[in-house]
Amino acid sequence: MHQRGRFPYAEVDGTKILQLPYVGDALAMTLVLPPEGTALPELEATLSPATLARWHDALRPGTEVLVALPRFKVATGSVALKPPLRSLGMKLPFDPRQTDFSALSPDDELYIHNAFHKVFVEVNEEGAEAAAATAIVMARESAAGFAFRADRPFLFLLRDTRTGDILFMGRVTNPNA
Repeated sequence: MHQRGRFPYAEVDGTKILQLPYVGDALAMTLVLPPEGTALPELEATLSPATLARWHDALRPGTEVLVALPRFKVATGSVALKPPLRSLGMKLPFDPRQTDFSALSPDDELYIHNAFHKVFVEVNEEGAEAAAATAIVMARESAAGFAFRADRPFLFLLRDTRTGDILFMGRVTNPNA
């Protein structure tokens, strides 16, 4: 897929950052291409909120860019969220002795047994589509001037342009497949 247009674009320390708006401009897909000769894991090792903010702040709107993107589809299987949520400090909802879901149900034995998340992102000639679903399982205690050519591994982020929140983040490791 090839397109020439004016988009927010930046190069920071050899890393190319391109932002493609969605219709309505409330969402945008940000593509991050590591410098030539830099492996994707090396770039990922530098990721932090500060790095993402620096890349976003460097974007210059209206830059003439020749964009070459592969078609790609990323879909996760169902990912169990209980272990990472607990490791981030969210322990109470998973403990049947400490929960209070009385606003949801008069059953005082309810707690969150697990949470699952699934993500789907597809980019093709028609545009980009993204979807996500999260399920919570409750239980009872008893239960051009520049070129952005993505011809090597790259990262992508789907952002809310109003808040800056990242809604999806993924990687394409084999853009030629």
